Amino acid sequence: MSICLGWARGGTLRKLPSADLRHPWIPLLALSLQLAIFEPTGPVPFLRGHEIPVHVVSYAVLGTFFWLNRHLPGMALLAAGFACNALAILANGGLMPASEEALRFAGRWTAGREAGLAHNNSTLIGPHTKLWFLGDVFALPAALPFANVFSVGDVLLALGVVVLVPSLMGARPLAPQQGAVAAAVAGFLLGLLVGTTRVPAALGEAAADAPTAPPPATSPSPVAQATPLLSPSPTPAAPLALSTAAYTVQVGAFRARVNAEATVRRLRAQGYHARLVPGPLVRVWVGRFDDEPSARRLAEELARAGYPTFVRRAPTQP
Repeated sequence: MSICLGWARGGTLRKLPSADLRHPWIPLLALSLQLAIFEPTGPVPFLRGHEIPVHVVSYAVLGTFFWLNRHLPGMALLAAGFACNALAILANGGLMPASEEALRFAGRWTAGREAGLAHNNSTLIGPHTKLWFLGDVFALPAALPFANVFSVGDVLLALGVVVLVPSLMGARPLAPQQGAVAAAVAGFLLGLLVGTTRVPAALGEAAADAPTAPPPATSPSPVAQATPLLSPSPTPAAPLALSTAAYTVQVGAFRARVNAEATVRRLRAQGYHARLVPGPLVRVWVGRFDDEPSARRLAEELARAGYPTFVRRAPTQP
């Protein structure tokens, strides 16, 4: 589309080689890094196990390109889209969060997703996801060609390309009135898209699991304090039982119980103490620890085995 807009405004592809684009090889380097670690071309053997750090480095490399070319039209939009995606990825351990609803709508739901596993460079949105609204929560319908999920950052990147490419082609700049109309239309469409965002159902589990505050203690009234006790020796109140904090590792939340049971069987076959926790989503928890560092060590071990993990508080036993 951006090339067609450039042609419509008198631009030509022959001007691209002479455009004022500094260090155009940097995006190719960032793309090469991602191709080296993600399917279908990767991961290459010497980078296996280092996919997430390399993914973060590729974004840092791309950020350098945006900074060096910040003088070009559309580069601010590109940088904003890049920043949105980078924040979502960095906040979630180097993986882009994607909602189940968007993946199903785009026809991208797979058995691996159903099993709660990280897929390529993304992971499912769940109760522990940070900045979920910057993740892939939008989707093109599965009936369309190249249907896929996308984020608000991807929308900003697409708008930036629409502005940048005609400029590099030497196209006539828009008149101020035309630019204002185009910006208003783009802003309206972006606001409409963001305004129709629905909170992923998986996030409802966080609210359901949130601990409720104990009722406030009521102090005795002054009248009650002034009234003498009739019994010579009041029975002392039983001491309150203080429960010790407990931690566990969650490795998935499933709509289909059969998939949760399959995950539990796989974990038990690997020697882990896994169990099902019923609810709107059937969760799989592994282990139980009195201290958080021990739970985090297990989470890191399971993550190396390919499971999406996070440490959470577990209900204490009476």
